[in-house]
Amino acid sequence: MVRPTRATLAKGGSLFALNCAACHTITGAGDALAYGTFAPPLRYASATQVAEAMRTGPGNMPRFTGNLNDAQVADIVAYVTEKIQHPSNGGGFGLGGVGPVAEGFVALLFGVGGLLLVAFWIGDRSA
Repeated sequence: MVRPTRATLAKGGSLFALNCAACHTITGAGDALAYGTFAPPLRYASATQVAEAMRTGPGNMPRFTGNLNDAQVADIVAYVTEKIQHPSNGGGFGLGGVGPVAEGFVALLFGVGGLLLVAFWIGDRSA
């Protein structure tokens, strides 16, 4: 089991974005790939599962044996187990961690929708 004792979350985040986010999305939610395959979500994966998956490359996942050393693997494992599995929603509601585009759309929908309702209410009262 890889224990991220001296792992760096910042390095892990940039390594995750570079090597993993294309398939697992930046939030680790997983995504559909080509030919009916998919990248699984990382929300419930243990540290051992994440490290072994990077080394063995199950399914369509490539093996990261030559381009990531043990310290980099530990950084990615630390990022997944800390930031992805326990996200901090400093801006308000996380909406399930689906990502900033979907969360922005929901905020825009309710924000503009609420403003339109207020404008119609004000317009109706003034007439």
